[in-house]
Amino acid sequence: MNFSRQRESILNYLKSTTLHPTAEEIYQHLKKSLPNLSLATVYRNCNKLADSGVLLRLDAGGKTHFDADISDHQHFVCVKCDRVYDMFF
Repeated sequence: MNFSRQRESILNYLKSTTLHPTAEEIYQHLKKSLPNLSLATVYRNCNKLADSGVLLRLDAGGKTHFDADISDHQHFVCVKCDRVYDMFF
């Protein structure tokens, strides 16, 4: 898979956080440094990276979250704030 500047920025951001952001949250974080970035580009790249096994795609709380930690672990979703947490057993 080729890595464009946008795709690389998305992946680097996801590797730097444990927050399990949605595509919208990724877009909000990156648009400052990549003003030409579109929300559609974030969705497309996140889904392509997830389909390739580079990211995990998590459906939780009615939203799709992304996780760059592809190691063997579980996730806990807080029903009050919809935040996703890593659980290692």
